[in-house]
This record gives sequence, C-alpha cells and structure tokens, in this order.
Amino acid sequence: MPNCLPHACSPVCQEGEPFRRLLGGFLTSRVVGLAAASSVPLVAAAAEDRQLRVWHYEARRCVAALQAPDEVLCLDMHPGGQLLAAGMYDKMRMYGIVLVG
Repeated sequence: MPNCLPHACSPVCQEGEPFRRLLGGFLTSRVVGLAAASSVPLVAAAAEDRQLRVWHYEARRCVAALQAPDEVLCLDMHPGGQLLAAGMYDKMRMYGIVLVG
C-alpha cells in the first residue's frame, strides 16, 4: 500500500483507501490546534513545541512558519484566510497572513 499515510486514522490502512502525503514542512511535535479557511485553500496547525504553520493545500507547500511566544492551546482562522488567532493560557495572538503571488 504505497499511498498509505501512516497513523493518519489508524496504524493500519484499509485496502483501497486513498491516503497519500500532500504537504511538506511538517510539524515535529504533537498537534494541539488545527484550523482551515473556508473560502481559500489554507490550513493552519499549532504544535506542542509552539510551532505554527500555514499550508496552501492546492499548491502543496508550507507558506508560513513561526514560533509562538507561548504554548498554543487553540487555533482558528478567518474564513478568508487573512487572519490566524492563537489562544495561549493567559493571552491571545492575532497573526496577519499575506500571500504574495
């Protein structure tokens, strides 16, 4: 099963399931937040080690990566994809996302 993405849903992929790696620039620790824009092809993730990444899933590439000042507990993205909100224990950060080209 060469198109199987390990641990995507379970340790064992079912015969005929179309799992395949779509994006590069992966997070290196446990994912704690995930958000997607509804009108543009962007998805964002936050990891336990404070990494934040934004991917353009149609272009299949990471378009933004940064280190949050504190551990991120929750994440949300504006439907248009231009803002990313990251919630920490005692504060919230808003990040503007500007894509060029």
